[in-house]
Amino acid sequence: GADDVGMRDTAYRIVVDHARTLTMAVADGATPSSEGRGYVLRRILRRAVRYGRSKLDAPPGFFSKLVPKVVESLSPGFPDLTKAAGERVQGILQDEEVAFDRTVDRGMQFFDGLKAELEKEGAKVVPGDQAFLLYDSHGFPLDLTEQMALES
Repeated sequence: GADDVGMRDTAYRIVVDHARTLTMAVADGATPSSEGRGYVLRRILRRAVRYGRSKLDAPPGFFSKLVPKVVESLSPGFPDLTKAAGERVQGILQDEEVAFDRTVDRGMQFFDGLKAELEKEGAKVVPGDQAFLLYDSHGFPLDLTEQMALES
């Protein structure tokens, strides 16, 4: 709402919720991938990383470092969520996060330049060819481009 200046509160909630979701899902055997439920997990991770990096100024690699705290917090209610399981989850999420950090850095730089250009021209819509270029040349997911455009 209006009290959430810069969407920081929203970003904290997204990051924490997504850390819990991904920790439990990966501990249960799911993994981020490019299809099916794995793609849903990949999108969840990417959303959390983007919010953390853009709204909270979190450093690259911050997200997977949350896993031990999630494990500590939830393991009393979920005995299968052991420290060893948490270490496995953290490794999987770290690999996915590192790969996405590279994509996000390139995509956000391109988007910021595009946004400045569009503002200078008085345009309020990201042209489809530019959104496609972000996806095709930079590997930046269309759903993130749409979300960033809506927030601008």
